[in-house]
Amino acid sequence: KRSAKALDKKAEIFNALREALRIALPEGKNGLNDDGDDTDMKTIKEKVAAFQEKLKSEETLSKRDEYKKMIQQIDTYWDKLFADPISVHTATGEQLIQPQRTNNILERFFRDLKIETSTEN
Repeated sequence: KRSAKALDKKAEIFNALREALRIALPEGKNGLNDDGDDTDMKTIKEKVAAFQEKLKSEETLSKRDEYKKMIQQIDTYWDKLFADPISVHTATGEQLIQPQRTNNILERFFRDLKIETSTEN
């Protein structure tokens, strides 16, 4: 019973991170194929900072290695998570492209490639 409660707590925290990042939202139906939503980067950055502060302020969580590592990973990749859009000049004019915050697109490509390869054999 204690293991189930611990697992529920981890799922709750993971869902809170997904909500903050606006990626593969718990209520979404696309799972790993979720592209996130159109929330502006400033709002996402604020929500992730609040998520981190909440983890750091909860005494029982802030002492656990898995949450320390999570916070450290977010800190390490902070600038990449919230990179500014890239300006690209095209035939139709300048366009802004927001760099992906995850490798979901690449993972999706390899999953699809694997499926195609397995159905051809």
